[in-house]
Amino acid sequence: MSDDGEFAASLDSSLSSLDGATTVRHVRTPAAARAELVSAPAAISCIVLAAPTAAGDEGAFVRDIYTQGIDVPVVVAAADQETATRAVEAGATDYVVRDDDPETMSWLAFRVERALGECTLARSHRDRIEQQRVVSEIGTRALTAVDLDSTLDHAASRVRDVLDASSVTIFEGLDDGAFRVAAAAGWSANRGHGLAAAGGTQAVETYRSGRSTLVDDFDDDERFEHATGAGPSGPKSGMSAAIGGDDTRWGVIAVHGVARGQFSDDDVLFLENIAAVVGAATERNELKSALSEVLERMDEAVMGFDADWRVTYVNSTAEHGLGMSAAAVLGTRIWDSVPESAVFREEFERAMERQEPATFEQYYDRLETWYAVRAYPSETGLSVYFTDITEQLEHEVEAEQYGRMLAAVADAVYALDDEGRFAAVNPAFERLTGLERDRVIGSSTALLTENASATDGSDEAFASTSQGIVELDLRTPDEGVVRVEDHRTPLVVGGEEVGSVGVLRDVTKRHRYERLLATLHDRTREMMGATDRQAVLRAAVDACDEVLGDARTELFVFDEADTSLVRVGAAGTGLGDKPVGGGLDRGGVWDAFVSGEVRVIEIAPDGGVVDGVERVIAAPLGRHGVLVTGHPGTVAPDEVDVELVNLLSATVEELLDRIDAEAELRERDRRLEAQNEALTRLDRINATIRNINQSLIRAPTRGEALSAVAKHLVDADDYAIVWHAEARDVDETYRPTSDAVHGADTAYADRLGEVASAEPLFPLLEAAVETREIQVIADVLDDPAWADHRGDALSYGFRAIAVIPAVADDRVEALFVVHATDPDAFADDDGLLTDLGETVGYALAATGRADAMLTERRTDVQVQLGGDRLSLSRLARRVGRAVSLGGVIPNSDGSVIAFVASDAEPEEVVAAGRDIATRVRHVSTDDSGSLFELRLPRESLFETLYASEATLRALDATPTQTTLTAEVPERIRVRSFVDALDSNYPGTSLLSRRTTDDGTESPQTFAAEMREAWTSRQYESIRAAHLAGFYEWPRRSTAETLAETFDISAPTYQYHLRAAERKLVERVFE
Repeated sequence: MSDDGEFAASLDSSLSSLDGATTVRHVRTPAAARAELVSAPAAISCIVLAAPTAAGDEGAFVRDIYTQGIDVPVVVAAADQETATRAVEAGATDYVVRDDDPETMSWLAFRVERALGECTLARSHRDRIEQQRVVSEIGTRALTAVDLDSTLDHAASRVRDVLDASSVTIFEGLDDGAFRVAAAAGWSANRGHGLAAAGGTQAVETYRSGRSTLVDDFDDDERFEHATGAGPSGPKSGMSAAIGGDDTRWGVIAVHGVARGQFSDDDVLFLENIAAVVGAATERNELKSALSEVLERMDEAVMGFDADWRVTYVNSTAEHGLGMSAAAVLGTRIWDSVPESAVFREEFERAMERQEPATFEQYYDRLETWYAVRAYPSETGLSVYFTDITEQLEHEVEAEQYGRMLAAVADAVYALDDEGRFAAVNPAFERLTGLERDRVIGSSTALLTENASATDGSDEAFASTSQGIVELDLRTPDEGVVRVEDHRTPLVVGGEEVGSVGVLRDVTKRHRYERLLATLHDRTREMMGATDRQAVLRAAVDACDEVLGDARTELFVFDEADTSLVRVGAAGTGLGDKPVGGGLDRGGVWDAFVSGEVRVIEIAPDGGVVDGVERVIAAPLGRHGVLVTGHPGTVAPDEVDVELVNLLSATVEELLDRIDAEAELRERDRRLEAQNEALTRLDRINATIRNINQSLIRAPTRGEALSAVAKHLVDADDYAIVWHAEARDVDETYRPTSDAVHGADTAYADRLGEVASAEPLFPLLEAAVETREIQVIADVLDDPAWADHRGDALSYGFRAIAVIPAVADDRVEALFVVHATDPDAFADDDGLLTDLGETVGYALAATGRADAMLTERRTDVQVQLGGDRLSLSRLARRVGRAVSLGGVIPNSDGSVIAFVASDAEPEEVVAAGRDIATRVRHVSTDDSGSLFELRLPRESLFETLYASEATLRALDATPTQTTLTAEVPERIRVRSFVDALDSNYPGTSLLSRRTTDDGTESPQTFAAEMREAWTSRQYESIRAAHLAGFYEWPRRSTAETLAETFDISAPTYQYHLRAAERKLVERVFE
């Protein structure tokens, strides 16, 4: 019961991997679960309750189940220990605490499978008891019932009830090979319903062969046909047993079920016992039918015959028997007047011929009577006395049939009279007790009490039991002891109790199985506390030896390196001192391990597997190994041994899997912790590198750049001392200056002059210069070459050393020697320190580089544009806030893409822009305001700027005025420029002008050179990125949004942008 469908599906999958025959019914509420239990209680063997439930009433649900008398185990899958405790206190039989571990579901499936087994065993125990009672009940009814039909109807009904079958049918075989329905329960067939002999059906084959048959699935079983009309429709499984022996076959009893595999071998044995009882009843009925009328009306009859077989005398009893008066018979030949009397003729003639008295028994069909005939011959005739012996023969037949019934039953059956003396026993009783029948009959129950004692310690239990079920320990003739179950019921005849009938069933195997199963359960619970593989393996060996008694057990684990099974207990395993030998990679034990199936195999006693054992159980432990056990000598393991070892091996496999999973989890946690530490260290290195990059940009000189790098490195938590050196200065006489050392006190700074020019540090410096690669000492304390420097490491707190070359264009500009506080501090740096060296190298190479620059004079002009023709002016008036133009990108069709900034609400700007621009888009918003992209139609302002070679510096519009700031080349007259603007925007006026003179290369010259180097698409891409805030931090736009501006894909846009950036960088640094 769970409201989580995924949980139910996962449990179904786990149970299927253990036992594909288990069926899971998923319900979501307690009400639905109760409905299932009420409608089909026998079909449910276990309840799995996911707790807590939505209503939190799991405890009330469990108590309600047991209050209603529903005997089914409840396994709780609890979310926590507290919920599990509440459910167990309410009556739950077992629980598992759920977590995120996928192995938990496998463990829950194992616990559910075990609960199913225990429930099945308990139900099987109850079923066998009920079956014994029904056999006794039907047997008693067969001896006391007036007619056969009621006995058959009662038998069909009781068999259907006790087996929970869909139908039970008793067929009578007819002389013509057909069958008739003698009794039926569970389907609509009427008594006497005739059926043709359907060859190949289960019932017909059972009738012909006399052997009982069991079918688990009619759809898959190809042995028989399911004939339409020969039984109920829709059965999935069935069994049948013949009624009567080979010479006296009467019919067959057939049972059908709607579920596949509904019946067991024990059910077949029960059906055979019922068939034996029914067979005895039918034989008794056949004789009784022939004699019943005679028993009601006949006395002794007397007849006389002369030598010619003419009747000379008949008495009234004979008259009634002949069906005619004496007058009609006297003087006639008996063979002529009563042809049916010919059955006596042979014996009568023999008596006359020999002239000797003849005594015989003969059945007279006309009167349906058995007679004891005494014929006395003389010279003149024959005198015959007919004595009605029908009743006497009936009693004899009943006794004979009852004896057959008792002999056919596999269990020991006995009958006691009203004084507690044995009145009858069957052969099974003699075999079980070792007492002969002649000695038992007439003896009191004390005879058996001498050899039987109750399991509760009462020696009189058998003698004192009048009815019910008692378990006894019975001593056998071979001085052994078997556990028997005595089920005794009163024998009532005519409403009066005349004695009792009992059944003794040998339950030794079942009792042993239950006891060993309980022991295995206890050992399993103990093993669950084991925390390592060795403890589990030791406990498995001990449990196996304890459960199987005198068994000898060995464990073999799979060695993946050698792909063989290696004995546990060999030297070094911690489980004793046993011969190592070679690993097993062939033979029966290996085959069992490979197949994954429990097998009983034969091995040589000296084969090195299990000493002194020839037949062993090989139980695989999954991928871990195999458990091998057996009894000494040639004693073969029985089915109970195999099943118990199978359960034990499954538990050991689960525990080993759990321990491995926990170990893997711990190792994963360790790796994650190490990765987190490495990522944290890399994050600190990244932060340090960013700071270094900023300092390199600001450093005006090479020396200040070197010092800035060293200071940032030593400020990081991972590094204690950092010093730098010019690569060209590194030789045997090199001494670092004091201003080049950072983080070290004066004493160690002075020692560095000595240390840097000697081994082992100097070779590291040389290697860094020669290879242009970082050189690392992972741990100074563990490196023998640094033994003389361990004192410095301990005193100044460093463990690892790295020499980082600053490389530019395959040339080492400088070296940085970093002393780290932790060992392996430079491991897993993901190449960041190497990248840092290259960045610093190029920065140093560029320091001091100067290029010749050209000088150009320009005029800064600021004007106020008149009118409202300008798109930006109209936009400012509509939103009522200031609007600034960040820049424009011209298009080939004369339109421009303008990037506009404003502190107005983005929605208002977008709404107003739709009336001004052909496209408007909100790019981003930050503390300074919002950025928008507008595609504007042809604008005269930008054409005037282009024609005047002017550079737009600013364009700001408010609701009342618009101001333009631009740089105009000196050769362009300012008045002409203002007039050109006024012609398009009437009312334009000059606000200010200023001429500038730059001693370096003018931006215009540099821009012109770059514009020449870029393609049109590259220029548009980098300019759009600049105007859209792509290079600001945080970025105000992304490559994806900029790609939408040009209606191209993001990768294509990034390709053009990277190409433009590369050309710009090359132009700056070359």
